[in-house]
Formats: sequence, C-alpha cells, structure tokens
Amino acid sequence: MINISAIARRVGKLAAENSPTILTVVGVMGTITTAYLAGKATWKVAYTIGSYEDPDHDESAVMTPKERIEFVKQHQLWKAYIPAVTVGCATIACIIGANRVGIRRLAATAAAGTVIERTFDEYKEKVREKLGEKKEDAITAEIAQDRMNQNPPDEVWLQNVKLVGALDRQVCLDVFGNQYFTGSRTKIEQAINDFNHMLNVDGFGSLADLYRMLDMDTVPAWSERVGWNQDRLVEVKIDSTLVDETIPAITMNFRNEPHFDYGRFRHY
Repeated sequence: MINISAIARRVGKLAAENSPTILTVVGVMGTITTAYLAGKATWKVAYTIGSYEDPDHDESAVMTPKERIEFVKQHQLWKAYIPAVTVGCATIACIIGANRVGIRRLAATAAAGTVIERTFDEYKEKVREKLGEKKEDAITAEIAQDRMNQNPPDEVWLQNVKLVGALDRQVCLDVFGNQYFTGSRTKIEQAINDFNHMLNVDGFGSLADLYRMLDMDTVPAWSERVGWNQDRLVEVKIDSTLVDETIPAITMNFRNEPHFDYGRFRHY
C-alpha cells in the first residue's frame, strides 16, 4: 500500500533542500513573463488610444501626454497592467526568498563549522597539554608523512620540479589543503611573515590570500571562506621529509587552522 504521508514528507523535504534553485528558476520565468505581459498591456493601451485619435494623424487631433493620461484613467486602461504587476511582485518575492534561504544556510554552515573548529582546538590543546609539544610535533610530522604517502605528487609535475632543480623550487605539501606546490622553507617563512603583517594592517585575511603569497598554482574556491584575523597570527610547523625516499620535500602544517568567522574579531 502506498504511504501517501511518507511520500508527501519526502517531496516536502526535497523541495525544502532545493528551495533556492526552485525559487531562482521561478524568478527567471517570472521575469520573462512580466516582460511579456507588460509588452502586451502596452500594445493594448496604445492600440486603444490610437483608435480614438484621428486616423489621418492630424496633429490637432492627436492627444497630448496629459490628455492620454486622463484618457487612461477615464477608461481604466491601467487595469491591463495588473497581470504584469502581479507577476512582477511574485518574481521579486521569489528572488528575495532565494537570497534569504541562501543567507540562512550560509550562516548555519558557518555556525556548525565554528562549533567543530572550537571542539577541535580544545582537543588539540588537551593533546598538547597531556603529551607535550615535542610529542605533538612528532605526531603532526607522522600525519604529514602519511598524507604524502597516501597522496603522492603527480609524476609529470614531480619530474618538472626535479628538472629545474632550484633551491627555492622544492616539493612542498600543504597538509591542511592536501595540495602540492613548489617553494622552500625560507619562502614559506617569508610568506607567513608577509601574511601576518597583512593581518596587523588589514585586520584579517583569507587562506586564499596566503596561498597566493606562496605562489600556489591552484587556489581552491573554498579557501576564500576561511582565514585568520589579528586576534591570533598564523603559526606553521615546517618539517623536512622525502618523496619516494629519494627526493627531498617540505611539509607545511598550520598550528592554528583557519576559521570560518575570520572576518570577526575574537579571541581563540
């Protein structure tokens, strides 16, 4: 037997999850419909006014703009625009609704991310307190090595790095973003110093800003959503390791990961 109630709940949930898309599509269709209805109403009003004017277009018989306004009022031709206005208002409501849903979801995601970040920070602090900084650093280095072993660099890219063989173009792994780039310990330290200077001047900066300072080939879109502010400057742990036990590499790990609400000043 078909459970109508269950189907209705699923349809409702699906509609709620996709409400921004639905409202956007309705808004686009409403915009087109509004333009069509407005054009149709304008043609109807113009045709009606023209039928009352002299067919030979005698200038003395053509109504002035003021007379046309009075004519529209007298014959209630403005009612022809009611459908266009109605659809237009509904379209505006859909656009505003889609924007509000997006803002609420973004706020909810940021709030959830903040809770997770706070919990993770507390966990890291307790680990550091119980094990000590040296053991924590050793664990971090092992995690970075595991990350490199599980996600080795692309062979073609690696060969290009080996071919250049410059001291400032070593294999580097950003453990947080799980992506490779070329650089050196000195270059990383200089980028961190420049970024922290920017924090002191501007008050905040995104992870994408730091990636650009490191001259990374790829700057993920999500890196614009997280960052740091001047409440606490960026700290990194830089370790040396090997790729395939033959090529030297550097791993970069953040001691204080970027946060969603980096645009707000707060104390960690």
